[in-house]
Amino acid sequence: PQCSASPADLLPPVAALMPRLPVGRATAGRIFGGVGHRGAGPAQGARVLLEEAERFRTLGWSCDEERSLIRAIAQADAEASISPSLARVSADARLRLALLLCQQGKSRDADSILAGLGYRARLSDMALTYRNSGASELTAKEEHEEVAQQQAQKRVFAMDDAVPSEVLRRLRVALQAPSAPFWAEHLYPEVDFFSYLFDLKSSPTNLVEELILHLKPLVVQRFPEVAQAHSAEWWMHNKGSEQWRGHGLHYDCNEHASTASPPGNGVAYPAVSAVVYLSEPPPSSGAAGPTLVLDQSLGGPAAPEGYLVAPRRGRMLLFDGRLLHGVLPGTACSVDTVDKSGSPAESTTLLATRSSEHGHGVGHHVHDLRRLTLMVGWWTEPVERRAGPEAAGGRAVLESNMTVPASGDTSWSWPSTLRPMGAAAHGAMASSRAPAPAPAPVSRVRPAWQAVTAAEEGCHYSGIVAPPSPLVQQGAPSFAMGGLFLRDACEADREALRRLQWARGVLPTAAAVDGTAIATSAVAHGACAE
Repeated sequence: PQCSASPADLLPPVAALMPRLPVGRATAGRIFGGVGHRGAGPAQGARVLLEEAERFRTLGWSCDEERSLIRAIAQADAEASISPSLARVSADARLRLALLLCQQGKSRDADSILAGLGYRARLSDMALTYRNSGASELTAKEEHEEVAQQQAQKRVFAMDDAVPSEVLRRLRVALQAPSAPFWAEHLYPEVDFFSYLFDLKSSPTNLVEELILHLKPLVVQRFPEVAQAHSAEWWMHNKGSEQWRGHGLHYDCNEHASTASPPGNGVAYPAVSAVVYLSEPPPSSGAAGPTLVLDQSLGGPAAPEGYLVAPRRGRMLLFDGRLLHGVLPGTACSVDTVDKSGSPAESTTLLATRSSEHGHGVGHHVHDLRRLTLMVGWWTEPVERRAGPEAAGGRAVLESNMTVPASGDTSWSWPSTLRPMGAAAHGAMASSRAPAPAPAPVSRVRPAWQAVTAAEEGCHYSGIVAPPSPLVQQGAPSFAMGGLFLRDACEADREALRRLQWARGVLPTAAAVDGTAIATSAVAHGACAE
């Protein structure tokens, strides 16, 4: 719900809000830890208010989130001149407030906040209001034709029912729980930069590799060059409503190698990147943000348009491995998804709805609250296989393109939870009863980017009385909210350079792109993200 309260209504302390929350006073006290903000110092109070806004976001109470962010800004600004850390708190709260306003369609209010922090570009209204604009499903005939043309050009394509039902069931059993061995032994989500490399000419050692072999012919139908792929790099994510920020814009690549051959700009990219959705969060869940693929490659011009694909169980998204992409922040989950304790339920069978979308017939379909995805990079470029993960001092030592632990390695239990199906896999994957894969909706977003409109004199978001101080402006990151807000159009590539320097520890040769010195060898997040 959008907040329609007046500025005066945005100021009461949280204690005054508790009687109207859809939980009891005792429950509300547990949610907010019983903290009294009036008695706390500015530093503690501002940070606690920011944490409070985070909880409101997860619970889906957008008006309360807005109030807490405004109060955090006011409290941090009061002492920001003598505390740089509070300036960063103020900047963070402003950015989160701008995102909330963008998602509510209040772009002028959001732009007034962003302009005050020095941002000049952001993702477009159509991208950030994807729920309000209906961008998760295409309806206009001309948009269908536009996407069909793009799919014919092999840039972006999605299909439903790509994963056989039995394989999907087994993967979900092994991976759905955040405490499952695969996540626990990889220290996830504390560590999310790891991947495995599968030789496509070898026999599969686990269920994921069996699925990859099943998917390859489907990928080749749309991207024939994948027939020449020698390896498939794979990694996974498991995110809940509390991880509503999505995943920042990035390029998939091999951060340990580079190439001088065009069109890679010196970076070794997979020929094709794939996202395989193993769960289906409801649209109201914070984990349900769509994947955004921008028609933008490293060193090239800013994308004129992008494409959104919503998560759906068994769906596979394919796109050119050189394209900039990420996951948009989810909108706050609805109060209906909150259990009696006031915390978002983690049940994977939370919400049942009648579903007849995409021509799959009418029936009862159960949604998931967690977002479970498998990512695959199909490599035709040489890729160095690296050693398997090591357990050093009780902690895993992880990197990209690792070798899967041997079956007899007792240091790791997760491979036993993903045992290959063997002969049963062929029957399950070739079953004539399984629905044939069919094209899935891909939503065109045009424009992909838009300029931040500077506020007119005396016109600003009414909830914040004072503009940010220079110290607060300095505390605002250049690549904000995972690349949603930028100081200029080249910032995504500069962030890629910073990621590469972190991964390699080497400064690549710089080149001029759009008048700005950036590296031609760059990567954002390597292959660690969706």
